[in-house]
Amino acid sequence: MDLIKNGKIQLVINTPLGETSRYDEYAIGWAALENKVSFITTLSAAATAVKAIQKKKKAGSPSRAYRSISKRALVRNVPTVNI
Repeated sequence: MDLIKNGKIQLVINTPLGETSRYDEYAIGWAALENKVSFITTLSAAATAVKAIQKKKKAGSPSRAYRSISKRALVRNVPTVNI
């Protein structure tokens, strides 16, 4: 959480496993939200994000924050990425 609060994290991929991790999921999610850090909560959205980042790097395009690629993917857990 300190890394999120100190601006050291740019993207959080938080996929909880079972009921025991719900507290951690909530705390990490709120820390990301409060500090304007993009976060992903599904494996399919994470895989889509990785593919988009790899494609951007391969193309030599300037990097952008993930939140500028697609806010809808983060809000609705829909893996849509506009490249």
